[in-house]
Amino acid sequence: MLTLPGKQSAQPSKDIDMTPLQQAYLNKLRATAEANAAFFQLNMPQHKMLLDKASSASVDISEQGDLVVRYANGESRSVTADILEMEGRIEKFSDLSDRPQLLAFHNLRRFVESPSHGRHQVFHYSKLDAEYPNRATRHFAKHYPDNSGLNRYPSFGEKEIPLLIVFGSRLGWHLPRLLAEYKIRHLVVIETDLDAFRLSAFFQDYVQLTRLAQEKGTDLIFIVQSELDKIARSLTGAMLRTGGLPQFFIHGASLFYGVDDTAMVAKIRETIMETMWELFFGMGYFDDELVTIRHTFGNLKQGVPIYRRPNTIPKDAVAFVIGSGPSLDGLIPLLREYGDRAVIFSCGTALAILHKMGIKPDFHVEKERQNIIAEVIQKSISNDMEFLEGVNFIGLSPVYPEVFNMFERYGMIVKAADTMGAVLNAKGVPRELILNGQPTVTNTAIDFAVSAGFKNIYLFGVDLGSKDKEKHHSKHTVYMNLMPEEDHLKKILAHQPANDIIVPGNFGGEVHANKVLSFARPMMSHSISMYPDAKVYNLNDGALIEHAIPLPPEDFSQTWTGGCDKHATVEAVMDTFQPEEWDMDELQGMLMERIDAFISRVEAIVANPQSSLSDVLDKMIEIHWMTLAPSNINDPCALLFRGTSSRLLSMAYNAVTIIKDQDEALAKAEWDFSNLIDCMHEAREEVVKNIQVAFAATEQ
Repeated sequence: MLTLPGKQSAQPSKDIDMTPLQQAYLNKLRATAEANAAFFQLNMPQHKMLLDKASSASVDISEQGDLVVRYANGESRSVTADILEMEGRIEKFSDLSDRPQLLAFHNLRRFVESPSHGRHQVFHYSKLDAEYPNRATRHFAKHYPDNSGLNRYPSFGEKEIPLLIVFGSRLGWHLPRLLAEYKIRHLVVIETDLDAFRLSAFFQDYVQLTRLAQEKGTDLIFIVQSELDKIARSLTGAMLRTGGLPQFFIHGASLFYGVDDTAMVAKIRETIMETMWELFFGMGYFDDELVTIRHTFGNLKQGVPIYRRPNTIPKDAVAFVIGSGPSLDGLIPLLREYGDRAVIFSCGTALAILHKMGIKPDFHVEKERQNIIAEVIQKSISNDMEFLEGVNFIGLSPVYPEVFNMFERYGMIVKAADTMGAVLNAKGVPRELILNGQPTVTNTAIDFAVSAGFKNIYLFGVDLGSKDKEKHHSKHTVYMNLMPEEDHLKKILAHQPANDIIVPGNFGGEVHANKVLSFARPMMSHSISMYPDAKVYNLNDGALIEHAIPLPPEDFSQTWTGGCDKHATVEAVMDTFQPEEWDMDELQGMLMERIDAFISRVEAIVANPQSSLSDVLDKMIEIHWMTLAPSNINDPCALLFRGTSSRLLSMAYNAVTIIKDQDEALAKAEWDFSNLIDCMHEAREEVVKNIQVAFAATEQ
């Protein structure tokens, strides 16, 4: 029995008698492993570290060169038998009717009648994001009223596979065989058994495997990770990275099983399906961006000062960021005791709690773009408009202009990942002053606080999760007993994402979050990590926020430095915002020029000839990456159209890949491309119309 060496393992003892063939074979295995280690060190160092530890398996080499792998659990397997078994699996994989696939497609015959955005339609200025998908579904339903002429599963022909996910590296024999046999655009190898990956490095030449992938035009990705949630997010990251594949290619992804652990494979598949929403989260839609364009032009036209002076807050400044999480109820005494020596930032619905408790914040922060926010603020303070006297307002650039006018003093933060944010960046607003502020309003407040220069920040009611999965908010918010009587307000405020995601608790254990809160947590952590000299204390019995310091309320006094001069600090905060004059016609002209150029580029792509499904996929990929490539990621039009084009392309992809007749599939693709271009042209007209409405509103 010969040990397969890693960096930490000893060489075989000198007294082992080996024939020249045995010695040569062992040297061959070692050489392969060493070459792989050098290759991974050069290209994927995170995987090289795994190879530094010895494999727990060993190998028997007979005098004739027969190989038997012996595993730590006592099992053994002939290498020849392993090769033959993989051949059997590859032969079975060739059967399209029996090939495992991930399915996550739209109901291609379901359309939504007016109002196109349901109860949210009143807050939008167009219906394009419902109308054009509806056109696509009506077209599909007309030509395919039933499933005759359709495949149950996406089909790309016998040999083409857009996305292949392989579970298990095994000894690696199946990987070059699959690459040689099929035209694979993207091959993802997932391995949860780290020791199995170490073993494969002795048998599979990953250097040549990568060269083969390059020659075949295959994007080869390795995910070697034992934690299931990290596997799913690594897959998400691989799909979203530059040069990857459109998110909607996950539908119909082919699966090859190189492992025997069916329970583990089922868990991985389940985890991938559960996190698949992250592929599409935050893409935005045209109808939302149109609201942004109209409101931002209105805010600029009426002269709202914008955030211009970062890191100018006094060093002793202290910020209390107030969310409406359930922990806030128990933190009110601390807020009362120390609030006169800190700047209080009220976030969204937390204003209702502070009003009820008689605590006036120094700043109120909002990020939402809908015009309902003005009404929500008014109702949350029971129409006590005097309460807002002396309260300063900070809003993201898409916030409804009338919200700013509810306050005596205000400032505007230019929003990142936003059409108008990209326009203003092109007009000279530095990237570091354009803040993300997503996805919750507490993210907005924290992003601003660390950027402005606060070095001591305390989080009150910023739970981002709760022990009781039915209770994500303080009992005093408008979500609870202060729910307004108006039906349209009640429906909007009562709506919460219907999911349950378990995340680590701030003081240990686990808490329940929803999709938005689970996304807010890493975003907030990233923002804090960018300012290592800032101390952010998390007082809440909610979710753990990495880079924030868990601080039990009873230990609050141990971190308290005496606070700051509230008045001077408030004025310093207001001084971070500067009034500016903007040439509105120039801004509009620049945006329209970009829109026209973008549409022309899409039209040029669509005009390319298509004679196969592969040509159609090439067009979809090229259009999709126009919105996500590094050169375009911050372009106004990429942000304006990315969600809408992604949705329409996704529907087209799902349709054409299940149509049996190729000519019919090509005709459907041609119609869907035309539908996308029509949508963009109508979107252009909506932009012009709404900018003019914004100008007219400020002149009244």
